[in-house]
Amino acid sequence: MAKKVKRENAYFVERLCAFIIDIFIISFVSSLFMIPFTDGNDTSNYSKKIIEVQEKFVDKEISMNQYFAETSSYFYKMARENGLLSLISLLLSVCYFVVLQTKMMGQTIGKKLMKIKVVSDKGDLFMNQMVLRGLLANFILTDIITFMFMLFLPKQYYLYAVLGIETLQYLYVVVCAFFILFRKDGRSIHDLLVHTRVVHV
Repeated sequence: MAKKVKRENAYFVERLCAFIIDIFIISFVSSLFMIPFTDGNDTSNYSKKIIEVQEKFVDKEISMNQYFAETSSYFYKMARENGLLSLISLLLSVCYFVVLQTKMMGQTIGKKLMKIKVVSDKGDLFMNQMVLRGLLANFILTDIITFMFMLFLPKQYYLYAVLGIETLQYLYVVVCAFFILFRKDGRSIHDLLVHTRVVHV
């Protein structure tokens, strides 16, 4: 019977670098897909209007309620304008972090470059593990929720809802970082939930 090789856990910096590389790839590919459909002028105009509203608020020309109402409206319009890009990015994230990573035996391009991989405590790495892991580790769940907000939530509530989700997401990232840094096995919350860990190849 072959002796099971115990691999060394990946370091936080390696995992972070791999994640940054992967996000860059997803963003770049999404942008390429969207070039024929994107009108940069509309997005730029909304950004300018948001800055104008911020300046009015700083100069006390408008109240806080007016500030949030106008800002929320412009963010909502910008989100609707970029809805197709958001959907494409979401689909690419699922294909990349779930399907491709499973097919590549726990590696993405970023992980391959950093010479680390996801392994399962159960032996083989299963698709359902990567689905659950991807929903949490790669922000797929928050992207889905944000996209649903854009489709179904009234624009006056959109900004508040998105800020709430993003706050929870950042808190989750901070807690996961502490887990990886201070646990001996280097596992984050999603690793513990789906029985995986990230190791050196």
